[in-house]
Amino acid sequence: MAMLTIRFERGEAWESFSPKDLWHLSGVFYHLFFRGPYPVFPWIGFLFIGMWIGHRDLTNRNFRKKILIAGIVIVILFEGASWIFFQALTSGWRLHRFKNLIPWFDIDPWFPMPFFFFSGAGSAIIAISLCVIVTERFGSAKWLPPLAAVGQSTLTLYVAHTIIGTIAILVMDCFELEYPLFAVWGSLLYFIGAMFFCHQWNIRYKRGPLELLVRRFMARPIRLTLSGVHPIGYTNSR
Repeated sequence: MAMLTIRFERGEAWESFSPKDLWHLSGVFYHLFFRGPYPVFPWIGFLFIGMWIGHRDLTNRNFRKKILIAGIVIVILFEGASWIFFQALTSGWRLHRFKNLIPWFDIDPWFPMPFFFFSGAGSAIIAISLCVIVTERFGSAKWLPPLAAVGQSTLTLYVAHTIIGTIAILVMDCFELEYPLFAVWGSLLYFIGAMFFCHQWNIRYKRGPLELLVRRFMARPIRLTLSGVHPIGYTNSR
């Protein structure tokens, strides 16, 4: 519905983290819900799918087989349709009049459109299904706990990768160092370091640092007062 009623521009505002229209309330709304990096739509769809899968019994092999096949079909269907469309668009068939359909077939994550959403959701379902299958088959393997520890600290690692990656790039820019294939070797080094840290952390704690803080905060009932948000049992000294 949004794509039929809102003008989605593939211009400067999409490529900038601080577009000019952020100075206006309508621009903030537009940027937050539709056009900015990680907008509510369609990213909230991934949240709903994750919640749905989280309430299912993934140890049920029949159910897992169904969602695995569904994920594969979805990825092939939407990735294939997008590839065919852009191949036809760039061919000599003179399909320029169909350029208005580009947003519908685009699978670029920076421009999250319907095809990207379905392709990403299908890929996530495939990854989750394969992880459960591997865990069932190699549950007693010694190399599995470090990988599981990484999965139990996703919030911590997501925040840390932004901070560490930004600092690394700033340092390399400061010393004018070239970093070819930084996304490849940087990701590998980060994952190895994260796996070692999470495994050692999980020896003592069941959850990651940020996960532990969120869990402890959310596990305590809170109440709203005029002086702020306080845990139940809090007494105002006044």
